[in-house]
Amino acid sequence: MSLSVQVNQYWQLGRVVLLPARFLRWLFSILLSLIALGSIFFPQGKEVFLAVGAGVSFLLLAIIGMQVPGQMLALASSKQFRHLADLRGKLFAISFVFWFSTALIASSFFYHLESDKLTFWDMLTMAIVATSFITTTLTIIAAYYPPAMAVYPIVFFIALPEFFQRTLLTGEIQSLYLWGGSAFVWAVFYVWWKRWHPKKYLANAMLLSSREIKQHVEEKKSKEHKFSSQPLSLSGSLLIGQSDGFLFWFKREIILPFFFLGLGLVFIVWRDITPEKIPEILVTGFLFFLIAGRGGSFLHSLHKNLYRLWMNTNKSRMEVFYYLEKAYFSYFFASTLPAVLFVVLVNHFFFEDLVSTFYFGYLLLIATLFVSYSYYLGLVIYAKLTASQTVLGWILLATYICLITGMVFFNILWGQNISQDHADYLWFSGGLVVLTVLFRQWARSSWKKVNFYRAKS
Repeated sequence: MSLSVQVNQYWQLGRVVLLPARFLRWLFSILLSLIALGSIFFPQGKEVFLAVGAGVSFLLLAIIGMQVPGQMLALASSKQFRHLADLRGKLFAISFVFWFSTALIASSFFYHLESDKLTFWDMLTMAIVATSFITTTLTIIAAYYPPAMAVYPIVFFIALPEFFQRTLLTGEIQSLYLWGGSAFVWAVFYVWWKRWHPKKYLANAMLLSSREIKQHVEEKKSKEHKFSSQPLSLSGSLLIGQSDGFLFWFKREIILPFFFLGLGLVFIVWRDITPEKIPEILVTGFLFFLIAGRGGSFLHSLHKNLYRLWMNTNKSRMEVFYYLEKAYFSYFFASTLPAVLFVVLVNHFFFEDLVSTFYFGYLLLIATLFVSYSYYLGLVIYAKLTASQTVLGWILLATYICLITGMVFFNILWGQNISQDHADYLWFSGGLVVLTVLFRQWARSSWKKVNFYRAKS
């Protein structure tokens, strides 16, 4: 086989493995072009551009790297590609060169930040060891248990910095042994890779189409329904698009949130992060966006499923309006109160009241008013604009930006000085109360003539 054919094969496979999505190709090209142009037209700041370029390139390569194992497994298990001549050998070579380049760029970036602690050679050694172990191990695990790919970003962005930090603390790096260990890991991976026989096609979960994602979600829902109890009511299940039974609510709003919040708490304890090291905005921002996010999620479900409620019940328009009001806020409080209680307890017992009780209470009030106003605004959009999901998304986005800008202006996410900010808090919350009342009246008056059959789901 001629050299040009070999080069073309590697080029085409490299594009499929490293840049499978169009947005990645554009992002890669634009960022590197900006860095190159900046270095050319601003030669006096070339070192800054190179440092920024190394950091941006490292993050970009990390994003690409999260797709490489899944893409390798997808190509090797595909009926259309797996019989190509020496496909696995070429995929292995592309993966090896990519991860070596990533380690080299990462070493340059971290050496620029920590040049007083380690030499560049030591940095490169650590990067090679970390990337070799993480990528090969997770690729093998994902080949036999594909859901393991979900933890890949967590391992990459948590285990990698932890490895660097632990190594920096030791102060001694046995480069020869580490390079030998990395070579052994890649050799074992190569032997496994050449002998691995997939039982079925392993799709890359990070590159699924919208149709495939929808199918996956429906399959997941069918499995979840086995766990859920019988629905409490037809109307409630139609409105939220899934069972409104107690066991289903318990799994969705208690087990899953507490599991992920517990993981975050374990990470804080594991890294021995004291309250002094935690910025207040992290707690307040998390609490606010947790509440606002759940409210927005229920609003979109309501927007999407409301016509089903209308078609399958004999409620009048105003009965539907009042039922929606009751159901929305019932689901909202039932979904947010457990997680909010968990955050409040963590703030009190682990963070030693990092955020004051008054400020916590006021932030909860602001977030609830924020969600209430958004709800009635959504009803107005439903009644006036044929329930378009696209219109709802854009209008809510603009509204959220304006309200969050107001919160920043009144220092609500950061400020806790009651003597200075109490008046501003009252002005902001009072304005939200007025807006909520006005939009409720507008939605109520518009609801008498709402046309459910024109609604776009």
